[in-house]
Amino acid sequence: TRPVWNFGDASPHRPLWAAIDDRLVFAETGAEGEGLWATSENEEETVFLAPLTTTSLVSAGTVAYVGATDAENRPEIWRTDGTVEGTTRVKALATGVQTGRVLGLSVAYGRLYFSVYMTGARASLWTSDGTEAGTRLLREIGLVPPSPTLSVTAAVDGRLFFMGQDGNQTSQLWVSD
Repeated sequence: TRPVWNFGDASPHRPLWAAIDDRLVFAETGAEGEGLWATSENEEETVFLAPLTTTSLVSAGTVAYVGATDAENRPEIWRTDGTVEGTTRVKALATGVQTGRVLGLSVAYGRLYFSVYMTGARASLWTSDGTEAGTRLLREIGLVPPSPTLSVTAAVDGRLFFMGQDGNQTSQLWVSD
């Protein structure tokens, strides 16, 4: 047992990581700034993948999906295989001056499901097959700020069950087919 990476005093200590094959992908602030990193065993094998402000991260077999924001705080979906070359943006989810964030990444039925919250708008449920063309809005959900988080809880017989909170902090169980 030994340390692999020193997060330092400036670390936000966010537990955002995902396992991909023999690598661990994680979001952290290091010498290169805030971003996405990967490691396999020791600090010498730890590499900076991309300068992202990561809001969520989930493993999907040989890749991980990343919910992130760009420099203007616009939400995006990224995908990585744990290498610099294999880390790419799947899709920018906002246009113009819209800001927001991606939350609640989950994988079910071979697809990625996630929620997007645009500032001043309702939360929406999205899906992706890992390509820009295959990333689309499923439905805007009638949940409003301050806590418009959706997160897929279970996949049962072709249906997705997910939790959400309305503006009154009331938790609700939703289902989508």
